[in-house]
Amino acid sequence: MSSHPDVVSVEEETMFLSYPAQELVTSLNFMFHASKCVYNRPLLMLSSLPTFRPLTLRSEHRQIISSAIDQCLQSSRRILSLLSFFEDVHSGKRGDRQVPVKARWCYNPLFNQDSLFEAVLVFWFTCCRMNPEWWVYLSSPPLDSLAVHSSLKRSIESLKRQEIIEGSFSGYTTVFKDCMVFMLTDINKSIDTVTQTSGTDMEDLELGMKLTSLDGTIDIDATEETVEPWAFLGLLGVTLPCGIRWKGRSEDSWRLFWKLFK
Repeated sequence: MSSHPDVVSVEEETMFLSYPAQELVTSLNFMFHASKCVYNRPLLMLSSLPTFRPLTLRSEHRQIISSAIDQCLQSSRRILSLLSFFEDVHSGKRGDRQVPVKARWCYNPLFNQDSLFEAVLVFWFTCCRMNPEWWVYLSSPPLDSLAVHSSLKRSIESLKRQEIIEGSFSGYTTVFKDCMVFMLTDINKSIDTVTQTSGTDMEDLELGMKLTSLDGTIDIDATEETVEPWAFLGLLGVTLPCGIRWKGRSEDSWRLFWKLFK
């Protein structure tokens, strides 16, 4: 990986554009960095609890949590930089000499909802929930609010394009997009951005995936019914502003778990 997660180096670009790497280049890279977020995210979430203020922890425990936060931030930055790079290659803005038009489909960054969701979730949590005292103990620099806003907005736009492609089958993507929109709204408030998005006046909303039949039609008897979305971890019991929650069998258990440490 590049020494700077926000940049795809020349060496990496050459590697990504080489023929053997093309077929699975997007999904493998996205999933690799998303898996690091998934592995470290429970520790990241401890950083929001009053009982886990860095000054009150033993040095070894503080190091474990700060390392997990750094891993999440670096991987999230990497996911968003790869999104930008692969979109440019797919559209022909980069690598036009190395990648024939017929092979550009390999670099389509769509259908990586889980990875984009992990990246956005990490940025939202560090911006809006993590105790700012932790920044002193991190190797990652403080987030550039405007850059984060731009990157997250690009991620949401990517999912919106995927919704259009999926049509009536977009329930899987829609739940990620909706959750990311709520997160971006919360980030906007934290940096005094005026941007407003629809749905901010909702209360106690549980985000789930609508049931769709194989022929693409929504079951009339189940139009109001939602099921647990397919995701790596969901929100791990964290509630977004206005009481917005992730629908999942383990979400209530996670909420109880966090309460025990408050």
